[in-house]
Amino acid sequence: MNKTVKPGNNPTHRFPVNKIEKEEFDPVVEPTTDKVHRIARSILSAVPAVGGALTESLNTIIAPPYETRVNNWLYNLSDTINDLIDNHSKTESELRENKALLSAILRSSDIAVRTSSEDVINALSNGLISVALDQTLEESLVCIYLNSIARLTSLHLKLLEYLASLSEVDKSIQLTQERQLEFFKNLAGYDNDLKSRELVYRLMNDLMNERVVALPEGASASSGGPNFINMRLTMFGEELIRYISGRKV
Repeated sequence: MNKTVKPGNNPTHRFPVNKIEKEEFDPVVEPTTDKVHRIARSILSAVPAVGGALTESLNTIIAPPYETRVNNWLYNLSDTINDLIDNHSKTESELRENKALLSAILRSSDIAVRTSSEDVINALSNGLISVALDQTLEESLVCIYLNSIARLTSLHLKLLEYLASLSEVDKSIQLTQERQLEFFKNLAGYDNDLKSRELVYRLMNDLMNERVVALPEGASASSGGPNFINMRLTMFGEELIRYISGRKV
């Protein structure tokens, strides 16, 4: 009989060599993060008169979608571990001894239950594969990648993918107003979700603040800005893309 991974087990459990049977998740075992919901219920129930109503509202609004997110992530996490076993020839010993992987699983799980974005979930799963494939990857660096992912949305990730697909900047071309506007036109053609110029301004500023996008040294720039057409991924941005793509960083 195959071993199973249970949501509430001690995080130091041994990874199974056999694939995880996702259908055997034990719903009786309380995940650590469920304690927050349980404690909130107990506090609200102690409030005179309104406690019962508030508790019922909390259960109705929060519990079903939260439990769904937890279960979806557990299934996704199981698929990721099974993929490492089936397609990357990872052994129980390798997975168990990879401290960076364990830390990445715990941190990724915290991010995963806070989002409904499949793009973010996939980025987290791919990141775990990256950690497992590259045991030289430092835990502190993984933490930095995950901190950035936690602050990004699916729209940020789409914009990152677009920027990663661009060729090297031609530094001989001057930035005219027409060329500045070309960035927004090309981006809208790439993904309809990125057709709003105001939204793109916000997203690009976020990526610049994360230090994943910048204007390359020597590239043409205009004092009137925004110079997005000449911006490219930084070295950190390229590392982040490799991380969320499931490749060695």
